[in-house]
Amino acid sequence: ARRTQLERTRDGGAAARRQGETMSEISFIVDKLNQKPFQREFTLVSFDELSAFELLQLLNDVLVYLDPAQHKVDLRDENVNKDGATGVRIESFLRILKYQVPGDVESFRARI
Repeated sequence: ARRTQLERTRDGGAAARRQGETMSEISFIVDKLNQKPFQREFTLVSFDELSAFELLQLLNDVLVYLDPAQHKVDLRDENVNKDGATGVRIESFLRILKYQVPGDVESFRARI
C-alpha cells in the first residue's frame, strides 16, 4: 500500500519528536555529569564520542558514588572472566533503584 505524503510527514514528525526527546535527555545527562559531585567537562559532542567501555565506566562511576562498597571495582578485571558479573551487578542495583529494564533482563545484562 502506498502512503500519502501526509502520512510520511506525520511519521517524520513523530521521529523528530522522539529524536528531540532523546537529545534533551542526553543534554540533561551531560548537564548533570558536569555538576557536583562528578564535575566532568563534557560537551554533547565529547559525550557522544565516548566508546562503549567509556560509557560503561562512566555508569560505574555514578554507581560508585551511590554505593562505593558494591561498585568500586575495576571493570577490566571484572570483565576478564566473561561470566557476566558486570551486567548482573549493575542490573541488580538498578532494580533496587526501581529502574525498569527494557525488555528481557538476561539480554539487558548481556548488553551491559
